[in-house]
Amino acid sequence: MPVPTTDPSGPGSGDAESGHARADSAPDQRGVSMAERSEFVVALLTDLQRGHYTPHAWWHFLVDSWRKSQTTAQQHPALTRSWLRSSALVAGLAAAGFSAIWLAEGQRIAWGILPALLICLSLQQGDVYVHLGLNWRLSDGLFRERLGVPTLLTLARGVIANLLLAHLLSGLIPLSGFALAVYMIGLATDIVDGHIARRAGWQTRLGGNLDGEADLFLSSSATLCAWLAGQLPIWLAGAMLARFAIPLIGALLSYFVAIRQVDFSHTAWGRSAGVAQSIFLMIALAPGPLAHILAPAYLPLLLVTLTLLVLAPVIGVRTNLRLWRLQKMEMKR
Repeated sequence: MPVPTTDPSGPGSGDAESGHARADSAPDQRGVSMAERSEFVVALLTDLQRGHYTPHAWWHFLVDSWRKSQTTAQQHPALTRSWLRSSALVAGLAAAGFSAIWLAEGQRIAWGILPALLICLSLQQGDVYVHLGLNWRLSDGLFRERLGVPTLLTLARGVIANLLLAHLLSGLIPLSGFALAVYMIGLATDIVDGHIARRAGWQTRLGGNLDGEADLFLSSSATLCAWLAGQLPIWLAGAMLARFAIPLIGALLSYFVAIRQVDFSHTAWGRSAGVAQSIFLMIALAPGPLAHILAPAYLPLLLVTLTLLVLAPVIGVRTNLRLWRLQKMEMKR
């Protein structure tokens, strides 16, 4: 999930041909170093904590974060233009999705979800804009002056997730066939964007955060759709949602209470749980004839999924606790 505030702007102008700058270099008139970015985030969170999380403290927190976002946009016009192009792409994909809903579910459903869909899309692109300062590469700190194809694919998955989420927020349950098709397209973009990011060396902090958000909304929306349609028992839907809720709660407590970095990056256990849950959801969302064919796999896959859904967050929490203890020991030395 994203850092619950905005990192300040990236580094200087960088190489015009490569389209990036080195984020861990010395600061100049256009940016700051990675260390200074971290100090800014810690200072904001510390001030919020000292203000006892009052409305006044939250107001200052949001205002300071927004100012830094504006600074990033002003100092990196190429990145801002890339964000504008991504917004146009998101609008086009949303229009195509809205048209598909119009044809598959009817005019009344389409108009009913439109307000919620517009709000969700605005929040998505607003979140990207606020966190443009995170567009640096994890491996070496190189700051990227454009979002890149992997991030655009992630944003496309966000649009797909918002199509389902808009249904739920409007009090409507999408058709199982539509929900299944949308979910499978979203899963395909998840596979492709990760592959491209690794092959092209485009694994940025911003892309990773947006990827986590897209996964959260897509899987949670699909799970809720299956439950509301009577295709998942409530206890199983709760277990699937807990896979995302536990890391989310842990991250919020870590950032806003302990003022510590939490690491819920992808692990082998987490990926295995995600794969099992995705396959199980596709079976649950399958229409009648296909569901009958897949029925023999239901119980074995259910047991595997439940086991992994329990193990993955537990191992993640233990890993972070061990990391924090090691950090505390190093600080005492």
